[in-house]
Amino acid sequence: MRSAAALALAAALVVPTFAAAPPQAAPPQGEPTFKAGVELVRLDVQVTTDAGRPIEDLRQHEVQVIENGRPRPVLFFQHVRQPSVSYLDAAARTIGSEVSTNQGAPRGHLYVLVFDQDHITSGTEQKVRRAAEAFLKARLRPGDRVAVYGLPGPGPRIGFTGDLRLADAELRKVRGGLDRIGLGGLGSMNVDEAYEILRGNEAVLERVVEGRSQAATSSNILADVARPGIGEDLTTARQLAREDAQTIVANADQKTRLFLSSFADLIRSLRLVEGRKTILLFSDGFFGDHISSQLENVAAAAAQSYSVIYAFDLNNRSIDLSQSYGGRGNDQQVEIEDRISPLATLSIETDGRLFNDAGDWLPRAIDTVAAASGDYYLVGFEPSPDALRHRDGYHPVTVRVSRPGAHVSTRTGYALEPLPTPADRRQSINAALSAPFPEQGLPVDYTTYELRGSSTDQARVVLSASAELPLATKQHKTADIVFVTRSAEDGRVVASGTDTMALPTQAPPGATSGTGTYQVKFDAPPGDYLMRVIVREPGGLVGSADRRFTVRPLGGPGVTVSDLILGTPRVGRLPAQPRAWTNDVLDGFVQLYARTPGPLQEATVSFAMSPLGSSGSGLTLTGRPLQVVNDPAGLERDVTFQLPLGETPPGTYLVKATVRAGGETVAERERQVQVVPGDAPVTRTAAAGAGHTEETAPAAAVAPDPADVLQGDVARDYLESLRQGVTVDSPLWRATAFALDGRWPKAEAALGRVDAGSAPGLGLQGLAAMARHDFPAAGASLHAALRLDPRDGRLAFLAGWADRGAGDAQQAIGDWRNAALLDPTLIPAHLALADAYVALGQPALAIQALQAGLRAVPDSPELRNRLAALEHQR
Repeated sequence: MRSAAALALAAALVVPTFAAAPPQAAPPQGEPTFKAGVELVRLDVQVTTDAGRPIEDLRQHEVQVIENGRPRPVLFFQHVRQPSVSYLDAAARTIGSEVSTNQGAPRGHLYVLVFDQDHITSGTEQKVRRAAEAFLKARLRPGDRVAVYGLPGPGPRIGFTGDLRLADAELRKVRGGLDRIGLGGLGSMNVDEAYEILRGNEAVLERVVEGRSQAATSSNILADVARPGIGEDLTTARQLAREDAQTIVANADQKTRLFLSSFADLIRSLRLVEGRKTILLFSDGFFGDHISSQLENVAAAAAQSYSVIYAFDLNNRSIDLSQSYGGRGNDQQVEIEDRISPLATLSIETDGRLFNDAGDWLPRAIDTVAAASGDYYLVGFEPSPDALRHRDGYHPVTVRVSRPGAHVSTRTGYALEPLPTPADRRQSINAALSAPFPEQGLPVDYTTYELRGSSTDQARVVLSASAELPLATKQHKTADIVFVTRSAEDGRVVASGTDTMALPTQAPPGATSGTGTYQVKFDAPPGDYLMRVIVREPGGLVGSADRRFTVRPLGGPGVTVSDLILGTPRVGRLPAQPRAWTNDVLDGFVQLYARTPGPLQEATVSFAMSPLGSSGSGLTLTGRPLQVVNDPAGLERDVTFQLPLGETPPGTYLVKATVRAGGETVAERERQVQVVPGDAPVTRTAAAGAGHTEETAPAAAVAPDPADVLQGDVARDYLESLRQGVTVDSPLWRATAFALDGRWPKAEAALGRVDAGSAPGLGLQGLAAMARHDFPAAGASLHAALRLDPRDGRLAFLAGWADRGAGDAQQAIGDWRNAALLDPTLIPAHLALADAYVALGQPALAIQALQAGLRAVPDSPELRNRLAALEHQR
């Protein structure tokens, strides 16, 4: 049966319904997993419908990567969504919201304007420059960045910037230097004619020898040489023409190779900037007869840096009637097709586009690129053994999607980056710190909680982050995490840190990766702040997210209030995104601060939970105040709540805490929680202590005997841990020795020389108070110790018995749930929790508690026997 609270909540909630999604093919069994240290190849893949609209609900099992005729397992799959709202709205949702994320974050375009200066006809650059300037003025949005390069130099050269004035200043440096006529030892001919001669085109050779080259002038020496009777015979003239053609082609190839080498180096340098780069290449083109390896090098560089090349053909197709023999006609068209063929190759290989004859519609052509959808998928797979043996090569792949009617657009292959060096790790993090917007190589979410700091003018900010990460291996167990917090007013750094976060050890069903979590605390004065968090996994993938938040003053004369914390009160790691399960209990708390006890005693807190976006008030609960604690920064009091969710419909809910004092509302705090169906998962962690399997919990209806608790294995294990690493005969060592011997008065006397504000000192004070049957004081001290050492499940377990002795059974349940979450192998916590639920008439919750314990310690006879007894009673 539902509890009364669950029935009331279900009656009050109005949850919107949604149409069922179209059925998808079931994912295959035995999915491969993405493990840390694996070298991952990522392709940016666009998938559209017949109408050209992006498909936004593609699943990983629908994608297949084929290399050398064989499928490669897809290990990484991420949807990079084009924000459907304005830049400011996207920023408000992802940067200024309760939980900051890089999914759907405002990520403007990264435009790279490249001018092939040796292959742009002189004079044409002016028209191109005007079109580029108009494009930037009309299309460059907040968050967009543009880089401008003229290759080879001298010419424009500026990296990514959002400053339109700087970009315009560089555009004025663009020059055009294409010369279509080549000069040989004996005369001149068109460059395209030289290529045709070396290709074996006898008609063109004959035409040049006879003085009918398109480059012929009155001073053309070659034409004189070619005439019979003037110096040389026809055979010699043909040989000289071929030699001149070789010289002209060699010079043209040298210029092309210089450009392509510079172009590849430029593109490859962009790989440190995460995100898809849109490269706009302006050129009349060049001949591709002898540059296949250079083209492949550019395609490989584009694959390494996630760059897409859009080439703009600038050739003038009007016929110049001033040239001899009626103009070039068909020869001109052949030359243009030869020149733009390499541009087409680069566009196709990188999933871009060639804009033919763009000179006449250049502004519209550029706008077409800006209007292209930014919605795509990152598909990651492990490179083939052949690719690992030939790292320098370009390896063709095909991407297929099984969904009917889906169209795939992606690059034609990949190239492996050079083997990483230790410097690459720091370099990629520095690049992420300075990047113009968040990087989306890894999904990253985080939030901040504000509590009172170590002094009245400081707040304690708790950063809680989560990231989708590969699974840990023996060689790789952690990912890098870096954060920087700056004042929004003057940019001053107020807090920063470099640390590691543990990699997940298992993936959820149907997934190839898991979720890692991280928490850090720092103090900051009241004010507005900007924060960036960067996560880098061992293989080099990087994700980052930005946040804007405000720190409120918490040291005023009246009652001030911390942020609302949902989840289990005082757990070691606050959630980045709070979750609760329908077969579980939602709990949370706020902390109240004041200078004197009176305001804290009078203040009341109510908690309301309702569906997000609902106009109804939902269910309202009155908070349970705990003992007032004298903290070094002042007085504080926790006010908690617990709500059995029962059959609460899954969905997103808003929990609101309203604090009233002196007859008026002094603060309101809100936080969202995601309610999901089923039982709360149990995560295996290392045991916090040993020797606890014999201890059993007395019935919750009976007040605890301090001797039973203090002589139990959990308490003794905790006391033994306090002596580790401590100098023999030191005050802490002596106090612990007396406690282990059961001589608590002497232990308490020895505490006078132990730091009373330290976690060990507070823990010993709490146990000593319990020995005196002063359970309220014991609970206050043990909770204070837990706040300083929030990962110790033993402290939470012992605090539960202190609260139970003080008559607060609900708080004791919360403490034992904390202990079970902090250390799932702590069998006494599961037993105590089960007995407490039985005492409250909730046998179903008791069974859930025991089942959770058996998932962590499946061979426990204590848990099995207790579960069997409960199930028999039902």
